Amino acid sequence: MTDRRCVLLPADHPAAASSPTAPLADLAGERWVLESGRTRFLAACRDAGFTPWIAATADDQLTLHSLVANRIGLAVMNELGVTAHFAPRVVARPLTNWPVRRAFALLWPDTLRIPAAAALLHALRDTARPTDDSPVPS
Repeated sequence: MTDRRCVLLPADHPAAASSPTAPLADLAGERWVLESGRTRFLAACRDAGFTPWIAATADDQLTLHSLVANRIGLAVMNELGVTAHFAPRVVARPLTNWPVRRAFALLWPDTLRIPAAAALLHALRDTARPTDDSPVPS
């Protein structure tokens, strides 16, 4: 499955309506709510020609959603994290030119006879996006 890096935007943000994806450079003047592990994001911002204005730091996905919904700043999150929470005032757009993370489930065939393992694999298949072109839930 693929797991893209997305930007979380307030639903009424201009970038939320203008495109199904978001170029990082177009978000240069925004405030950001970032996780503490942000080295890769800061490097991508530098490559895009700007230093992000960091308004807050949070490592909890629900907190990130809430801070974006309340217009404290934009956030970045993997697509699987986006699908874990539903906030009607937040939309997600995949970042363009960002490496796509690939996730694989490797199991011995006998493992599927264990109900918990089979349920987990089923949930992963239901949540996974099979291609890079699939839309991100909003």
